[in-house]
Order: sequence, then C-alpha cells, then structure tokens
Amino acid sequence: VSTERRELVVRWISTVGNYDYIFDWVFHDNGTIGIDAGATGIEAVKGVLAKTMHDPSAKEDTRYGTLIDHNIVGTTHQHIYN
Repeated sequence: VSTERRELVVRWISTVGNYDYIFDWVFHDNGTIGIDAGATGIEAVKGVLAKTMHDPSAKEDTRYGTLIDHNIVGTTHQHIYN
C-alpha cells in the first residue's frame, strides 16, 4: 500500500562571481523541513604549461587542481555554507 506524498519546495538562487548557489527549503506534508544546497556555474580554471600528465611540469601544474584539458587545470576549491 502506498500513500500520496506532497511537498512544497521554496528555492532561492544567488549568483556570486562565476557560481550560482541554489538553496531549497523542502516542506513535507508530515511537518518536517529539509534543506538542500548546491552550486553550479562556470568551473574555476587556470592556464598551465602541461598538455598531458606526462609533461615535465605536470606534477607541479596539478598541485592544486586537476588537468581537465591541454594547458587547463580545474582548481581545487570548496563551497562552504553557513
């Protein structure tokens, strides 16, 4: 046996720099409230010398990120919500 459930989602989106931060408040029909948060947008990248991970500069170039294409590193970073 299943029962129909409903929820109301109130969404707030804020653009800061190159990211869109999404906050959802989810009101469930049983009285509970859930909160979801996420980020989307343009990846923070930097140019590097390495074209592949076999290049001599690759180890240093990828110290703070991941080589995502020739000469482009996606930088390691965090999104912290308070």
